[in-house]
Amino acid sequence: MTSGLISEYQAATMRLANVTRDQATALWVAHTDGGLVEDVAADLIAQAVNIGIARAVGLADAWLSRQIEEATRRPTPTTGITPTDHFPRLRKAMGTIFGRFRHREIDADEGRMQTGRIGHSEPLEAGQQATTEAMTKHPLVQGWVREFDDDPCQLCTWWARDGRIWPADHPMPSHKGCNCSQRIVLAEHIKETKFTERLHRNG
Repeated sequence: MTSGLISEYQAATMRLANVTRDQATALWVAHTDGGLVEDVAADLIAQAVNIGIARAVGLADAWLSRQIEEATRRPTPTTGITPTDHFPRLRKAMGTIFGRFRHREIDADEGRMQTGRIGHSEPLEAGQQATTEAMTKHPLVQGWVREFDDDPCQLCTWWARDGRIWPADHPMPSHKGCNCSQRIVLAEHIKETKFTERLHRNG
């Protein structure tokens, strides 16, 4: 698998995360500047992030198919993963931030930063989770290797385990703002982890 395809996907997910963050923070500023009432601003921010999550899921599904096509030289359809509606959860999170701002527990800048972190991290996390889900639906994919983003932290380096091949249904650990991705492995006899052993035993 070429590093160019991985880098292309990571660039796309980062653009999506940045756009979603900017939309969310612009709506926050519109509220603090007096242009939007709290309930409307909170609704619009939650909607914007929810859309970003849905786009990240579709992007991950399409990108995984491209990986398989490159590895097998065969046309590979997407799995058609249906994004989950996260609006209620996101609206609750924004209600908490707006409430803290209203009660002067945080200032406008802190509220904007917290809103931006939600807008940026949610699409990245959704893409990683969707990749794992899509891999489990492709019988050719039996594992994955962690591919770092442009600035891997010590934790991501440790999680990579020096290029270990993980089973396809083993979720990739990440942290807020992490843009690492999964490079597929088409191979046999990939050692199971304790997580996947329990998953298969209970399934």
